[in-house]
Amino acid sequence: PSNVATITIHPLPVITSANFATENVCVGTTATSMTASATTTTGTITGYQWYRNSSNSYTGATQILNETNATFTPPTSTTGTTYYFCEITNSWGCKTNTAISGAINVYAAPVITTQPTGATYCQNIAATAMSVTATAGGLGTPTYQWYSNTTNNNSGGTLVTGATSATYTPSTTTVGTTYYYVTINNGGGAAGCSILLHLLI
Repeated sequence: PSNVATITIHPLPVITSANFATENVCVGTTATSMTASATTTTGTITGYQWYRNSSNSYTGATQILNETNATFTPPTSTTGTTYYFCEITNSWGCKTNTAISGAINVYAAPVITTQPTGATYCQNIAATAMSVTATAGGLGTPTYQWYSNTTNNNSGGTLVTGATSATYTPSTTTVGTTYYYVTINNGGGAAGCSILLHLLI
């Protein structure tokens, strides 16, 4: 008879947690770190390796050089959507990867292509609508919010209820100078930019 051949099957690491939440961030800001952890019934957990992909699939993902810790902070220098996965290895060389991914949507700041302008009106004479045109500069669709202010400043103003389009027609019922500005948000969190203009009544 032949010699006895011994076959030993070692267990794969078992993922115990992966806080991979989808996140929307502006380009150049700091994304939330991702952390993966696993256990193994024999041996020890010896390594982590992070991967990225343009689609929500571990298949075809690209290894991220030097990202070999349990925690990884995704870069935000390039706009677009990137999916991240972590591969975990135990001391037997057995590997498993996180089945879920972390999707990071990186938005560029909106770009204003048409600036709004101020004007001077007589009291109770209908004003011409002010307008601003912007492009998202990447992901997302621009949204708008107009503010009024008593000072020539584009912060600390009062939100104009319902003024959420690219155009806004101010009231001329009250005599005085009112300053208006609009914030434009592309979906990436904080407003990408704001414009200061004024209306003289």
